[in-house]
Amino acid sequence: MGFAVTGGGRTYGESADRPGIQLYGRQLELLKEIHATGTPMIVILVGARPLSTPWIIDNIPAFLNTWEPGMQGGRAIADVLFGNYNPSGRLPTTIARSVGHIPQYHAQFRTRYYIGYRLGGEKVNSPFYNFGHGLSYTEFEYSNLQLVEQFPLNEEEITLKVDVENTGKMAGKETVMVFVRDVVSSVATPERELKAFGKVELKPGEKKTISLTIPQKWLALFNREMEEVVEPGDFDIMIGHASDDIRLQKTISIGLN
Repeated sequence: MGFAVTGGGRTYGESADRPGIQLYGRQLELLKEIHATGTPMIVILVGARPLSTPWIIDNIPAFLNTWEPGMQGGRAIADVLFGNYNPSGRLPTTIARSVGHIPQYHAQFRTRYYIGYRLGGEKVNSPFYNFGHGLSYTEFEYSNLQLVEQFPLNEEEITLKVDVENTGKMAGKETVMVFVRDVVSSVATPERELKAFGKVELKPGEKKTISLTIPQKWLALFNREMEEVVEPGDFDIMIGHASDDIRLQKTISIGLN
């Protein structure tokens, strides 16, 4: 049984603030009543707000967030549910567990990251869904990270290569994300921040090498004199499927050789 829950056009937009980020009205109550009958269910969420849905994730085996799918959305949803299309969408935002956790985003500064995520335990304070989250009908493996470890200061760009393999039984697309962390800096910097990404389409068993570049100026910060500079030091380069799903990591040095 497919069951659609929604926000509705009148629950978001200008002058439509809400005190919570849960499902609206009595929709969750209705879901629980249907679930109690033992009827197999698939839940489809339609709407523009990033909603927290812990009960659905814990109790319903299949959950599809379609946002605002448009006039052909019904056909697209059917193709995904029946396996005619392998979804490859990723969250462009972070979904918090409750309204009390807002704001949450992947590029939190370290002071907020360690206070907000670490104290009290990961399950309590970590996001409900992290930036970049997205499931597929297949699996991808990362290997063979190729990245020079030493760079002179003010070199134009940092280039990395990584192998991505489709280890499942269905063709699919994988978005490779590259996050960077400034290990030691004169001012506060994010715990990790997206700096590059690329999408690759792979047949079952196929492996490809994807190449990504990061202009060195993208690693700059504003120092205490409000000058935009790349400070010499170490940077962690993290490659993965999402901000909380890092597959490969390497530390490089800039301006230290």
